[in-house]
Amino acid sequence: EIDPESRRKVPVPIITVFLLLHALVGGFLFCYWIDELPFLTSVYFSFVSITTIGFGDVIVTPKSNFDTVVLIMYLVFGIIIMSMFVNSMVQHAEWVHYLGRKKIAVRKKTVWFGADSLTVQQLVQLVAKNLNVAPKHLRRTIRDLDHIIDLALQDDLRKRSKIVCKRSTIGGSLQREGLRVRNARRQWACWGRSQ
Repeated sequence: EIDPESRRKVPVPIITVFLLLHALVGGFLFCYWIDELPFLTSVYFSFVSITTIGFGDVIVTPKSNFDTVVLIMYLVFGIIIMSMFVNSMVQHAEWVHYLGRKKIAVRKKTVWFGADSLTVQQLVQLVAKNLNVAPKHLRRTIRDLDHIIDLALQDDLRKRSKIVCKRSTIGGSLQREGLRVRNARRQWACWGRSQ
């Protein structure tokens, strides 16, 4: 089984070259074979199609079933290249986002469970063993889960900020937790009295 983390990432410039070559091949394909469109119109149609924008201003009509199969295969391959391009750009943006930030080592931090304690590394290994998952896959899932929980808290806080609540209610607890997560130090007031 191939580990997805061990696969090499395709660099952005190489994916960009593949994308441009694919659009040029599409230009020749639609210009000289399938529909005999002008070359620039063919390149435009190719790019708009593989980015799945599809304005509908240029329509290609294959002349035979074979032309249709070639067109479908061309577009599927182009959409795959475009997906790889978008994935590479997202990974590059994440790399830039974390560039220069201080990494916090939490492996040796202690987590207490009543009177018992474990380090975070031991906890991850124990959970991974019980779930029969590789620890690095579990770490990736935990990172994603942390992001998902943060987004859910923000969304929940946005909805609950419009609701009148008391400090002792669950809504108030969620608001306080959300403020703590975002390192907000200010006090908030709830409207519990009728006006």
